[in-house]
This record gives sequence, structure tokens and C-alpha cells, in this order.
Amino acid sequence: MMKPPGSVNGFTILLLVLLGSVGCSQKVLVIPETQVSSGEVLPGVDGDQRAVRTELYNQFEKWRGTPYRSGGLSQEGVDCSGFVYLTFFECFGIRLARNTEALAITGSQVRAHSLRSGDLVFFRTGWHERHVGIYLEKDRFLHASTKWGVIISSISDYYWRDKFWQARRLLQ
Repeated sequence: MMKPPGSVNGFTILLLVLLGSVGCSQKVLVIPETQVSSGEVLPGVDGDQRAVRTELYNQFEKWRGTPYRSGGLSQEGVDCSGFVYLTFFECFGIRLARNTEALAITGSQVRAHSLRSGDLVFFRTGWHERHVGIYLEKDRFLHASTKWGVIISSISDYYWRDKFWQARRLLQ
């Protein structure tokens, strides 16, 4: 039996209730099936580093200057792991963990001298604090800075060079 236009079923009602409980200020995301777990590496954008960089630079232009906000997932404010989460979702259709600790065990570890566009770079910024960004090229990475918002920085800058912890590869 066909339902009349505009009618809803129980699943739709449940979905609307759940989405309503997320909060009005947060961006509601539809997550794809592709998920990355510990030790897993996914195919890149046809293995083309140029295509990965293009996607990342386009993402930067879209998010440039967005202020840092702990727990944020919108252009009103985003934190470092949230920015990585949104970037991999929007650019590559990949669902990642939402926090830095979980990201730090995702994919495969890679040495600093072997970094490629799209690799995650991690820093120890305090006793228990960690920071994550996305490697672009030529020692530069894209991230959500607590002071400057979404920016591009150099791993070799005085602030970052001594704080570099590890890098992880998610895109093959």
C-alpha cells in the first residue's frame, strides 16, 4: 500500500527526534559508510597527491579564519579534531574519530621525512594536551589554531618543531 505524500513512518519520527536533540547550533552531518579504524589505510583520491592537495587548499579557503571553539563543528567555531573530522568527511567522504586521542591510533604511522598530503600530524602542546592537523606539502599543515582559527602553519616554525609527536597516514 502506498503512503500519501507527506506521511511519516516511525523511523522518520525517531530520526527527527534524535536530530532535534543534537542542538540548533551544530551542523547536522550525514555520515557515509566509509570509516577508518586503527591500523587501516584507505585508498586516496586515485592516489593523486595533487588532487588531495587541491581538495585541502579548497577546504582551507572555505574555512580560513574560522575561530577555534572547543567542541565546535561549524564555521562559527571548530576545534582541531573537529576540523580534521569535517575535512575528511567533506573532501574525501571518510568518517574519522572525533577526538585527537582516537585519531592518534588511526591509520598507519609514518615518519616525518615521509609525509604526504593528507597525512595527519600530531603535536604535544602540553602535559596532557595534543593537537592535530593535516599535512599539505613543503613542511606546511592545515589546522584549527586556538589563537588564529583555521590557518596553515609550518611544522618547522619555532612553536611547532619541538612539539611534533607523530604522523599517521589514512590515504593510500
